[in-house]
Amino acid sequence: MLSNIYEQLSETEYLTLNSHLIYGEIEDSNVEKACQWIIEANLENKHPNLHLIINSVGGSLTSAWSLIDFISTSRIPISTYGLGQSASAGLLLLMSGKRGCRYASENLSLMSHQFAGGMDDTYHNINSMQIEFKNTHERYLNHYIKCTGLTKKTVENKLLSPTNTWLTADEALKYNLIDGIFTV
Repeated sequence: MLSNIYEQLSETEYLTLNSHLIYGEIEDSNVEKACQWIIEANLENKHPNLHLIINSVGGSLTSAWSLIDFISTSRIPISTYGLGQSASAGLLLLMSGKRGCRYASENLSLMSHQFAGGMDDTYHNINSMQIEFKNTHERYLNHYIKCTGLTKKTVENKLLSPTNTWLTADEALKYNLIDGIFTV
């Protein structure tokens, strides 16, 4: 267990320049800022690592996938820290950090669930959207498997069950969603 977030973050001398906060709903506006931060940091190449601090109830999956792509392609390792709540798309971001560098506060509430979407369209467009829903489910499932190393069956039964799955930081550690817990 990490002793405290401030000690962890202060290990670098560029705390304010290599840290970024995502608070609130995951949406295009705050994800765009995070993506710009990753791009600029990679272009400047001044920092040995980056720190993404997340407190989110979830939000747009397309926005989250965009940021996940930036995190996974960053030449600079990105550590993730969950404070408050990391739910749905917020949890996807938290577990996308560099393996060994994904942390949760001891008070963090985590929520995993199947994605939700709705349709109100023509018959043919609804059929077309069903294909995208299936593809999205596969991306979601594969992301969990990649980030946790768990089997498909375990992910589907324990983390993507038909109802919301609420986890403590200790439970998230057990399922490899995070790599460590810190005190605040």
